[in-house]
Amino acid sequence: MIVDAFKIASRRRLGPSACVVLLETLETPQTAGALAKAAGVSSAAITGTMDRLTEAGLVKVERCEIDRRRVLVTLTQKGEHLAKQFNREGGDQ
Repeated sequence: MIVDAFKIASRRRLGPSACVVLLETLETPQTAGALAKAAGVSSAAITGTMDRLTEAGLVKVERCEIDRRRVLVTLTQKGEHLAKQFNREGGDQ
C-alpha cells in the first residue's frame, strides 16, 4: 500500500524520510541503502533519519552478521505501532 508520506509526516511532526523508513521496515528489516533508495535521499541523509528514529525509540539499527559494513534497520514495538497507524491513516485517504 502506498501512502502519502508528506501528509502523514506533517500530522506526526516527522519528516517524509522517517515515514518511509517506518513503512518500509514494517514487514521486514531493511538495509540503510534500500531505505535511502526508497526515500529518494542520500546515504548521509538516511543515516541522520535513522539516528533520530533510534533516539525516539522507533527503530533499532544493527550490523549485518554476514557483511559488517551493512546495517539492518528493524522496528521496535513503538515503531511498529506507529507504522501500522500510518498504514491505517493512509488507507483512509
